[in-house]
Amino acid sequence: MMGRKRGPVRALSLCIAAALAFALGVTVTADSAEEKITDGSVVQITRDQALTYNPKTKDNVPNTAYYPLPKGTRDTVSGKRIAYKKNGTTYYFYKLKSGVRVAASDVKAVSSAPPAHNIISGLSTNSDGTYTYVYIQTEQKVVYKVRNNGDNISFTFQNTAQTPASTNFSDSKMFTRAEWNEKVLTLYFQDPSFYFGYKGYYNEDGTLVLRFRHRPSSVSSARIAIDAGHGGKDKGALGTSTDYHEKDINLAIAQMLEAELQARGAETYLIEGVGVTPQGRKELAEKWEADIFISVHCNSAANLKATGTEIYYYRDFSRPFAVTMSQKVSAGLDTINRGAKKGIYHVALSPQMQSLLVETGFMSNAGEYSKLIQSGYQQNVAKSIADAIQETLEPGSAGQSEQPVVEEQPADAEPPTDADQSADTDPAADNGEIVETEPPVE
Repeated sequence: MMGRKRGPVRALSLCIAAALAFALGVTVTADSAEEKITDGSVVQITRDQALTYNPKTKDNVPNTAYYPLPKGTRDTVSGKRIAYKKNGTTYYFYKLKSGVRVAASDVKAVSSAPPAHNIISGLSTNSDGTYTYVYIQTEQKVVYKVRNNGDNISFTFQNTAQTPASTNFSDSKMFTRAEWNEKVLTLYFQDPSFYFGYKGYYNEDGTLVLRFRHRPSSVSSARIAIDAGHGGKDKGALGTSTDYHEKDINLAIAQMLEAELQARGAETYLIEGVGVTPQGRKELAEKWEADIFISVHCNSAANLKATGTEIYYYRDFSRPFAVTMSQKVSAGLDTINRGAKKGIYHVALSPQMQSLLVETGFMSNAGEYSKLIQSGYQQNVAKSIADAIQETLEPGSAGQSEQPVVEEQPADAEPPTDADQSADTDPAADNGEIVETEPPVE
């Protein structure tokens, strides 16, 4: 874990950040290692956290039912390499026999027997001030699937024949019980609101470590990463004036939010975003070990009457935080609460931390835009976001909002046309084409 250095940390330089950012797939060149992978090949995950996808879909859009797999995981390829073409770019994938699909760039062929009849011989746990760790003694690094069920989280281990007995925890900060049902491990939370994220990885001796982030006890004990949406040549949504673009408003609010949170004792990391992709920003926040990641944006719609704030989350455990954020921000600005909504934005994808995209108002509405460019209003936005964070970490400390929570779009709502919609999500298009291909012959 990185040291907890007090104060702001600035985004990495363009060249380093560009190296950290990556696409959801990759175009394969003639000397790529994955060209040697065929149907039945045993492959190993090479990325620290490799995104997985629904094997029944044809696109490169993530799904909340599919969690990342840690580096070292092994499985057998099922079928030919898949090439998904969209907007002139080709993305390559492999289906695995365990029932997930992975980017071809995230695996390599290995000389190994296919995973089978795995034995999990033991489970133990301990906690520190930040995490609870669950250690799984497994003979093979098999694929596992994760499901957050609200009061518990489950892990289904593929190609596994033997597991240990269930056990109760008397001293765990996070869980009351570990229950095994054949190859399914279910961990029952002490308090689901205490759960702030999960990451799986293998340590040096091959033990699978399931790491669960604790909810910080206060703002002053929290690590909060703040993303100023867009930046540099990416202006974001356009307003009614050419003098102030979305990127300018986002940065002003993000800087004020950082100052507001520092005043309340938080450790902060401001990502100014120049030259960093949305996925790269998420990775920077993960690498910094943030408890909370807030991406600041402004909205836009074809309906020029549309106004209000809305909050996007992706992981289900972030929904309560999103509801609190939508309530606090709309009440603080005395505007329409357009609700907390699930959306596929790269900045909200991480399962390791609480992540939200905050749409602070509509650039396309002349009245709301005129407020968004005023420093006093920007300060109110920053304070309202900080209040929502404080209310989540210290319930009751930030006071109660009078604005009702609205989780359905009002009648005047239009789908966002914010430039971030395409830049962050890269959703599947109807004209995307999927084909199965044989690896090129060298």
